[in-house]
Amino acid sequence: MEVRPGRPHPLIDTPDGVVVSGAPPGGTITIEAHLELGGQAWQCSGEYVADRDGEVDTAADASQGGSYHGVDPYGLFWGADVHGLYDWDVLHPLRVTLQVRCDDLLAETSYARAVLGDGVAEHQVVEADVRGRLFLP
Repeated sequence: MEVRPGRPHPLIDTPDGVVVSGAPPGGTITIEAHLELGGQAWQCSGEYVADRDGEVDTAADASQGGSYHGVDPYGLFWGADVHGLYDWDVLHPLRVTLQVRCDDLLAETSYARAVLGDGVAEHQVVEADVRGRLFLP
């Protein structure tokens, strides 16, 4: 069994979900996401049924249990209570560790979801009545 992000090098806000392959067709799949962003850590989970090819795509397949229900590519990322606030002045990536279980099978992967895409730069805006950050390619 294998687990991976829905696309290579995902950004924090791309709706690509998580893909599991090599599971038993019709098997109950539990995906646990352990997340860390800006000093905050939390975890979420979803329960799915593998299709006839032994695959689950959280962007297209409904969670039947866990931290959220239904189809949502972000469900494994928002489906838990996070205590405290994230400091958006710090643009660190979201650190993701996924653990997938189905019967006696186990798969795991870790990756980062970047806040800024390649070639995007932050520019401070300080004008008479305007303060902010502008992100440009």
